[in-house]
Amino acid sequence: MLKKRKAGEKVKLVAASAFQGMENRWNYDWSDRYKHIIRNADEVRFLGVKPGKASFVVRDKWMVDHSSRLVGVFTGAPGGTKETIEYAKEKGIEIIKIGDGRW
Repeated sequence: MLKKRKAGEKVKLVAASAFQGMENRWNYDWSDRYKHIIRNADEVRFLGVKPGKASFVVRDKWMVDHSSRLVGVFTGAPGGTKETIEYAKEKGIEIIKIGDGRW
């Protein structure tokens, strides 16, 4: 999105984060990339209150609830991505699949 905006396209970037400070657990490169996106977002939402799965679930459901389409990069592994895809299916959201995982 940031590249599109830099190229002159009018796009809005809303960053949905599980909780404040989640990037502090990552290596420098990923943390720096995350901070760059947050600084340049039009809107930032910190949706959970503390570290843990519950904050990621709140964030994932918020993203689905505020979207008309889900692009899922899915390997088939159990966890948050699979649960988010299932939630989007329940809500009738259009889903675009990327990856080899079975839905």
